[in-house]
Amino acid sequence: MNRETMVLEFFPVLEAGYEPKNYSYYKEDVPLGNYKATLDFMLWSKSYR
Repeated sequence: MNRETMVLEFFPVLEAGYEPKNYSYYKEDVPLGNYKATLDFMLWSKSYR
């Protein structure tokens, strides 16, 4: 399996054309089941609210 990993900070993610606000972060919006998928990007924060 060929895997490519790219980790970007927040502003480079925006510059690369990804838009985090277009994705839902609500648990109830995640469909249950098994899926073969590719993660577009992963975003995490140093702070917790």
